[in-house]
Parts: sequence; C-alpha cells; structure tokens
Amino acid sequence: MSKETDSTQNGMTQANRLAEVISKVGDAVILLTDKRVTLEEKMIRRYLHELSVIAAESIRSIHQLTRDGATCESEILGELETITAQAHVLLDELLKVARYDLNFLEQYFEKEFYDNLINESRLIERFREIERKLSACCLNNER
Repeated sequence: MSKETDSTQNGMTQANRLAEVISKVGDAVILLTDKRVTLEEKMIRRYLHELSVIAAESIRSIHQLTRDGATCESEILGELETITAQAHVLLDELLKVARYDLNFLEQYFEKEFYDNLINESRLIERFREIERKLSACCLNNER
C-alpha cells in the first residue's frame, strides 16, 4: 500500500471516529435536558458543544486534505487518534451515568467530571492544537 493510501485510510478512520464523538455529544446533551439545570451542567454542555465544533472542523480539514490528494504527517493523525480515544472514554462514562440516574449525575458526578475535562483531559485545548496542525497541512497543500 502506498503512503498516500495509508494516509487516506487513516484520515478517514479518524474522521469517522470524530463523527462518533459528535454523535455522543448530541446524545449527552439530549440526556442532560431531562434534568434540573446546575452550574456544572451548563459548563459541561458548553464544553461539549465546543468539543463538537472543533471535532467538526477537524473532520472538514481531513476531508479537504483527502479531496486534494494531500497527506498529513502520520504523527498528527496518531495524536488525533489518541485524543479521540480519550474523548470516547470520557463521553461513554458520562452517557453511562446519565442513563443510569440523572439525580446521581447531578449529586455526585458532574463536578468531578467537569474538573476532569478542564484540568486533566483538557480535550478542547488538545483538539485545537491538532486542528491547527491539520489546517496548516491544508494551507501548505494549497501553495
């Protein structure tokens, strides 16, 4: 298999995994609408919406690169794969608790989950950095 074929397959795989993140965010937001609104929940929702925006921008960049027959450094897609996997784990955890008991989510889960998003996983910052790199690949390809 050629380097371009490998890059295309890996890029499309990552785009699909990002689309799954966006879908899980939508599921989480829908579930959260069924509970009493708390400050933490508002912050989690806002964070998740921003995460979806960045994921969508990354999907756009991957498709633009693929459309143009360009490749991106495999390290960038490797970083994206790692961060996307971490996003899936966190979203699965949120969805599991939200489906289990919204009261439990509100009383015992939200604050720690939000703290994890902001202080430990820092998904938005890490996804933004990857998106900057993907966008740079797109710009370099246009030249």
